[in-house]
Amino acid sequence: QDKTQAPAGTLTALGVHITDFMQTIAGPVAELTARMSDRSADFPGEDIISVQFVFASGITGTMCNIAATPFYQRISVFGDRGWAESREVSNVDIPDPATLTWRGMDEEIHSRTYRSIDTVRLNLDAWAAAIAGKSEYRFARLEKLHNVQILEAIVKSASDGGTHKIPSGRP
Repeated sequence: QDKTQAPAGTLTALGVHITDFMQTIAGPVAELTARMSDRSADFPGEDIISVQFVFASGITGTMCNIAATPFYQRISVFGDRGWAESREVSNVDIPDPATLTWRGMDEEIHSRTYRSIDTVRLNLDAWAAAIAGKSEYRFARLEKLHNVQILEAIVKSASDGGTHKIPSGRP
C-alpha cells in the first residue's frame, strides 16, 4: 500500500521485467498511457495496471498486470506472417513448465513446452559476471535507463490519466 515503495502497483515488482522484454522485441518506447485500479480487498495496494505503448518504430503494444489472481503470464506477438505466444502458469518459485505456441502462413499450429529453469539465479550469475568484467550484461546501460524512464512515465500516466511521451525513446 506504500506508493513510495511500489509507485506502479504490481508493475513495480513483476511488470518491469516485461517492459525489459518489450524493449528487446520492439525497441524504445516513444509514448504510453497507463491505468491502475484496486479491485481486490485481499491485495495490499493497486492490483491491476494496464499500459498502452507506442514504440519509436511505430509498433504498438499492450501490457496488463493483475496481482490478485494466481500467477499467469502470457506474451503474444502478432505480425503479418504469423503470431507467437509464450505462456507461463507460475512464477519462478514454482517449477512449472512454459509453453511456446506459434502459427505461420502454413496455418499449422506449433507448440513446444520448456522445462522450468531458475531464471533469477541465471540473471544474478550474468550480472555478477558482467560486474567482474567477464562478459557483457544482457541489457545495455541505455536499455536499463530507458526502462526507468518507462516506469516513471507509467507512474505519471496512471496518476494523471494522460499520455506521456518519452523524449527520443532513450535517455
